[in-house]
Amino acid sequence: MSRRRTGAIAIGVSAATAVVLSLVGAKTPVVIGSAAAIGVAGGVVAGRKGAGKRVSTTKQLVGEELLVKIKELGDVSKSDLVRACGYVSAKKDGGERLNLTAFYEALLDAKRNDIGLQSPTKLGDPFTTKDGRKIEAGAKEYSQLANEQYRHGAYILAIESATKALLIDPEHFDAYFVRGNAKDELEDYEGAILEYTKALGIDPQVVDAYINRGNAKDLLGNHQGAIDDYTKALIIDPQVALAYYNRGYTKEQLKDYQGAISDYSKAIEIDPQDCDSFNNRANAKNQLCDYQGAIDDYTKSIEINPKRTFVLNNLGLSKKKLGDLKGACEDWKKAVELGDKHAAALLEECSKNAIEIDPQDAYAYYNLGIAKKSLGDYQGAIADFSKVIEINPQDAYAYYNRGIAKKRLGDYQGAIADFSKAIEITPQYANAYNNRGVAKVSSGDTQGAILDYSKAIEINPHDTDIYINRGIVKKSLGDYQGAIVDFEKGIEINPQDADTYSNLRGNKWEQGDDDGAIDSYTKAIKERGINKWEQGDDDGAIDYYTMAIEINPQDADSYYYRGFVKNQLGDYQGAIADYTKVIEINPHYPGIYSSRGFAKEDFGDLDGAFEDKEKAAELGDEDAAKLEDVNC
Repeated sequence: MSRRRTGAIAIGVSAATAVVLSLVGAKTPVVIGSAAAIGVAGGVVAGRKGAGKRVSTTKQLVGEELLVKIKELGDVSKSDLVRACGYVSAKKDGGERLNLTAFYEALLDAKRNDIGLQSPTKLGDPFTTKDGRKIEAGAKEYSQLANEQYRHGAYILAIESATKALLIDPEHFDAYFVRGNAKDELEDYEGAILEYTKALGIDPQVVDAYINRGNAKDLLGNHQGAIDDYTKALIIDPQVALAYYNRGYTKEQLKDYQGAISDYSKAIEIDPQDCDSFNNRANAKNQLCDYQGAIDDYTKSIEINPKRTFVLNNLGLSKKKLGDLKGACEDWKKAVELGDKHAAALLEECSKNAIEIDPQDAYAYYNLGIAKKSLGDYQGAIADFSKVIEINPQDAYAYYNRGIAKKRLGDYQGAIADFSKAIEITPQYANAYNNRGVAKVSSGDTQGAILDYSKAIEINPHDTDIYINRGIVKKSLGDYQGAIVDFEKGIEINPQDADTYSNLRGNKWEQGDDDGAIDSYTKAIKERGINKWEQGDDDGAIDYYTMAIEINPQDADSYYYRGFVKNQLGDYQGAIADYTKVIEINPHYPGIYSSRGFAKEDFGDLDGAFEDKEKAAELGDEDAAKLEDVNC
């Protein structure tokens, strides 16, 4: 359960162009500051579900009390329901945050519908499993329950369950550890330190406990204490990249930049794909005025993860330091294309400075227009792109982007004229055809739009969006079969596009193909579940898989995916139930017996795991060999 501090030093630019330095969390979106400076302070521990959590001052209702309250409130909004049940906390800025995850976890627990082990009413009574079996309620079971509650975001419940474990066994390491993690999430860092310290008193060789205690100390400003804990972790295991990384971050706060560089370098040596370490080593090099070294590290970080806009921003600022304004603008422009408003502000200021030096700099006007368009100043963007066209009447990109800005303002005829001019200059400009098609639809020329989409597809037959656009227009004209062909082509190009599945589902429904509609809609919901899981939102993934199952109860994939996520969350019984449902639907589903066998093994049902291993081997499942020794 170790968490990682991903702090990064971002170089900000003030209104007066003075350079300032401020800490910015590597996983926190960069925001635009006041007129005094652009930048943001703070750091984020990787794996932390969200910074700024506070203990709610309203009692969080649980169990029967929660169910009674929900029934009493009746038909109220979801936010009012969550708030009334006490699942609300204060942000650092004084606002409120609704703790939806914790609320739903408590609701599921109250309904005895999600957590495999249901806590007994009285200490010493047995636990009840979902299938009604009674098992001994020992420290291990309470600790497992606490860990599961922690994973679901129910931190107060987790502390209560871990405390019950400690009443049974005061030397239970896991209970202290999970109680420390829960207190850390509730920002009770002093309490978390005490829990980790008690855990280490039981087992002083657990690296994670030192790292987590170091994180808590660091958040309280005890940087030297944090360094001492990270160092103790490294004495136990010198190959823990996370400990080097966190120690480097803390040294950076103490302005020990050489020490930070040394630690980040060690972390990179252990994990050469750690983009955070490259980014933060670059930050430290920047502080020592080694701008070229910083550029090299930022570039490597971007090679590993090209979508981290704050790294692009820092790279641009380092290039600016070396006088490479064009290179800096290119980096900020890439960040703007990824939706970074901070980059737009940097690009805007840099472009204005360039125009002051050379009022005929078309490149600077173009970048200024891109920045203003990103910031929503479409009139300003139109003026800048017009200036580019005045200087260079053959700039197709200036016409194209001016057309985009006009389209955003509802000037569809003006947009069509600009897209047409861009096409005249660059006849193979697929995006110009596509966007001209969009503008034609808005102005009522649907047939003209189809012609434009078709031309765009001819130029670029691998763009899902163009097929979707043409399919939507065909659908509006009653050409459902033609629309289905386009949506299916979009799915062929990008099978992960849930919106295409949704469009296809709607079309099939209108054609009376109910089975096809259900199949397409189920696929759309499953893809959203997969997207949630890839983003680390396990609860969201489970919600979507459950929705897919409600739509199509015979969809084996949805049960399998839900079982997989439940298994990852430690809900082994829930996983086993889903895997069993898969077998009921399709006894020959690839790998299903091995998957259920692993879940049974984790749950402690070794006999059941062995039976599944034998069945998997009988069906020729290669993973069955991995279960070979479970019955020994």
